[in-house]
Amino acid sequence: MPIPAASKGSLLWLGHRSDEEAVRLILCADVGVVPFTSHPFNDTGLPYRILKYARLGRRTIAPDLAGARTWERAVTFAPDTDAWVTALREAAGARARPDIELREWALAQRAAQQNAPLWQRLAEIGVVS
Repeated sequence: MPIPAASKGSLLWLGHRSDEEAVRLILCADVGVVPFTSHPFNDTGLPYRILKYARLGRRTIAPDLAGARTWERAVTFAPDTDAWVTALREAAGARARPDIELREWALAQRAAQQNAPLWQRLAEIGVVS
């Protein structure tokens, strides 16, 4: 049963969903979002959801994070609230016209590309050479 997010009238928390359910929900969306704050911890992460959205022909809106830059082909970077609003408005209706080239690009991505930010950061801190 969905649990509404506290005082967020346009947001509905659906809880855990199977992969099949998630695909159906993403297909109903115009765009994916990575609502992370700009923080060193988030900057080193690789939001895999970007690739999940792209494999369904959906772009992602995200803050300018290093991990998200790995898949910048699929991301609209929004550094502030105004940029988020603009990006969301520009994406309105995109579910009716999925980006087939983006989908093909996403399906061709491999682990070496996906894990590049992690290995780069590990090298920077001297864990690997």
